[in-house]
Amino acid sequence: MKVGLVTDGTSYFTPQEIKELNLKVIPLKIIFPDGKSVNEDELDWKEYFASLKTTKILPTTSQPSAGEFEITYKELLSQGVDRILSIHISAGISGTVQSALLAKNILASENIDVFDSWYTSCGLRFQVEEAYNLLKEGLSVEDVIAHLDYMRDNTKLLFLVDTLEYLHKGGRIGGAQALIGSMLQLKPILSIKKVVETYDKVRTKEKAINRLVDDTKKGIKEAPGKFRLAVIHVQAFEVANQIREKLSGLSSEIPIWEVGPVVGTHVGPGTVGVGFTYLI
Repeated sequence: MKVGLVTDGTSYFTPQEIKELNLKVIPLKIIFPDGKSVNEDELDWKEYFASLKTTKILPTTSQPSAGEFEITYKELLSQGVDRILSIHISAGISGTVQSALLAKNILASENIDVFDSWYTSCGLRFQVEEAYNLLKEGLSVEDVIAHLDYMRDNTKLLFLVDTLEYLHKGGRIGGAQALIGSMLQLKPILSIKKVVETYDKVRTKEKAINRLVDDTKKGIKEAPGKFRLAVIHVQAFEVANQIREKLSGLSSEIPIWEVGPVVGTHVGPGTVGVGFTYLI
């Protein structure tokens, strides 16, 4: 059986990786204050994040339309694909899954499986990569989805926000809260599992990084078997590399993956994070 894999841009695969894994990737959008809408993959990320530092009104973000999914699904089915597995950013933080489901309903196809990863960034990417590997081994789509169910139940994804400015500008916290937090040097650590929640607030960046590292080490120590681990960042490679060095004893392979504008707009440049998942 020939299975087509679809995901969205917040998995943040490079163009070369997309080609190697034979993925169809549907980008999310950045909507600027003047109303202009641009696909995330069309932006120069470095220039975009530099512009955020001076803007008073943040751009907003938007999911792909059902029409974009419909076009992609039709294209795959016309190419002889028997099944489509479409894995996406959490429905709790984006309407992407809903757009994909709407496209499936429009096509009235039983050969399309839409899967909510519950995560974004590396949490989503882990699942897409594992799906590719399992399909390559000859597992059925149903068995692959069972593996993905296990992964999303056993994933931890933490972000350390460098400044409260972007959470404030984006309406996530009030001005007084942002001011007090900045004065107290609070560094919010956010977690994602279906939705974004405050995991902890730590005094000083150093203590926050140590908290990320310690909690990750604890989670990996409790892994019943194989696991995947990655460090992520928004324009903060040097700090991400420091975190990787602190985690180096856990695995010989700890990639550092960059997070782009759609996710980065909400947390801001300087954000770093760690994600891990257990594998069956």
